[in-house]
Amino acid sequence: MPATFGEDREGRPTADTAKDDIFESLCQLCRAQNLDYTSELAIVARPRTPKLLVARRSSKARERSPEHLHLDRRQLGRCPVLEEEGMLRLVNYQNNSIARIEHLDGLPHLAFLDLYDNKIQNIENLEGCKNLRVLMLGKNQIHRVENLNSLEKLDVLDLHSNRIKEIQNIGHLKHLRVLNLAGNLLQCLSGLEGLHALAELNIRRNTITSTSGLERAPQLQRVFASH
Repeated sequence: MPATFGEDREGRPTADTAKDDIFESLCQLCRAQNLDYTSELAIVARPRTPKLLVARRSSKARERSPEHLHLDRRQLGRCPVLEEEGMLRLVNYQNNSIARIEHLDGLPHLAFLDLYDNKIQNIENLEGCKNLRVLMLGKNQIHRVENLNSLEKLDVLDLHSNRIKEIQNIGHLKHLRVLNLAGNLLQCLSGLEGLHALAELNIRRNTITSTSGLERAPQLQRVFASH
């Protein structure tokens, strides 16, 4: 007799079935807590770890899009632990209320992280994202550029509409081509040393009065500047 769906030839549950049992248990928790969920995604805290939010997709959803996960506009106040998502290359957290970058461990292939329009105050917990190429942190509450030491492959860094007063701690980003610092509190352009690949710089809506410092970026082709 052929195996039924979700069982091996001896009638034992397959790994995918076991994983979807976990997903269904999270859906039950969502129902118990009157939380929204879908047939493909559940975001909830388990009773034993009430302060730890987890996000899990159904096996079908994960198989259909193993490299992309969109969690934008979910009213999230924190980053959840992303279960069984080791293949992700893109994570989208746009338009939430996330206050802290966290729980990105276990995503070795992550190349694109979008945290636009949240409530993040510090750049942190990116040490494990060594393959990150695009980091979108526009429209947050960041005061200081820091903790980017491990992001040596970074190609695009978007920090527009924050509260940054100084360009700093980016000189090691040898592959950075695009830097967006529009809508901050910059007064000068010091800090561009070492950005040998920088081709595009956006410094609109700052209080910069001099272009001194641009010469430190020898490959610069486009500069967007206005008050």
